[in-house]
Amino acid sequence: HTDSVGTLEYNKKLAASRAAVVHDALAAAGIPRTRLHRTGYGEAQLTLPTEDEVPHAFNRRVKVEFAY
Repeated sequence: HTDSVGTLEYNKKLAASRAAVVHDALAAAGIPRTRLHRTGYGEAQLTLPTEDEVPHAFNRRVKVEFAY
């Protein structure tokens, strides 16, 4: 996930990059890649929608879900 600063295209690429880093870190920690899935949402799912100067940090995140 990203905040709404920047273009939609840039934010999609940034979110995909963040997802890839977490994916690779989990794989390096021993989780089989076949058990991992990654998706970059960009600014499509903001936690705190904002158009003013409110801090955007709430929207910069990675969400990890575990299923067993």
